[in-house]
Amino acid sequence: MKTKKKSSIEVSKNSENEDIKLSNRIIDLFIWYQIEDSNAWLRVLESQVKFLEERRKQLFDNLDMCLFKFQKKKINEELEQIEKELFKQYKKIGEEVDIMNKLKSAISNNDDIKEVDDDTLLSYYDLLTYLKFGITFKKVSYKKFNREVIYFYDDEGNYIIENQNDKDNVFDTYLSECESDNTKFDRNIKILEK
Repeated sequence: MKTKKKSSIEVSKNSENEDIKLSNRIIDLFIWYQIEDSNAWLRVLESQVKFLEERRKQLFDNLDMCLFKFQKKKINEELEQIEKELFKQYKKIGEEVDIMNKLKSAISNNDDIKEVDDDTLLSYYDLLTYLKFGITFKKVSYKKFNREVIYFYDDEGNYIIENQNDKDNVFDTYLSECESDNTKFDRNIKILEK
């Protein structure tokens, strides 16, 4: 009799474990759909930014052709509004990228969503996402094969190795040269200075 009870208990534990695994996979799927939704929202925000930048460019072109002071004043006021709106859009983009990183870390950390702080590791893909939307970090630490090397942002879209003596077969001058398609999703970059 005791063996039958043990086997039914073991079966129920195995069934529970399978249910937990299945529920975790379903939660991961929902999180991935949310990440895709965030990507779509980022594209919408990006198109709004492009529209505002085109409008700003058009206004700058018209500013030179203004003959009267009231025309220039009106255009300058509209340019001011566009600048404020661009700032809001970039802020929204930064918040959305942070949300995406939280969701990605939730999948890798067994659905434990935590606040992104300075110790959170990013992938090279995440770093490129930030760069795409104009969010840069002054210094980052790149870890590979139990070695860390510091890269700094050069204001031209590149992360360059800080100490040229660290350059070798693994760590190149540019951070982009260190990553391949296979490793760009590895979370091995830490933000040192914003």
